[in-house]
Amino acid sequence: MVLKITPEVVPFAIGQPTESSRPAFFDSETYELFKSDEEVPPTVPKSILIEFPKIRQVDIQRAYVESLNDQSISSQFRNLTDEQFRKKFRSIFDDDGIRSSRFREYE
Repeated sequence: MVLKITPEVVPFAIGQPTESSRPAFFDSETYELFKSDEEVPPTVPKSILIEFPKIRQVDIQRAYVESLNDQSISSQFRNLTDEQFRKKFRSIFDDDGIRSSRFREYE
């Protein structure tokens, strides 16, 4: 079973920082995505549904910093809380230039 990652699918994978967004579901028989449990037709057996994994934005940012394998950058992010990490990340990588575009490619 393979799920093709398209622009429509990506928002399902990215969790909100508050983790308050509703879970999305993947129908393993028809390959359909449902944005919430309320969208799942009653005829679809719950046993074939797979909850779509969420990835928090800060986890993607942390993985990106690690992937750079740059000690000077890594040291700036060491031992930060999630909120501190987000703010620091924005201040360094959200430049609407090459840094920002490289992160978007990684993401």
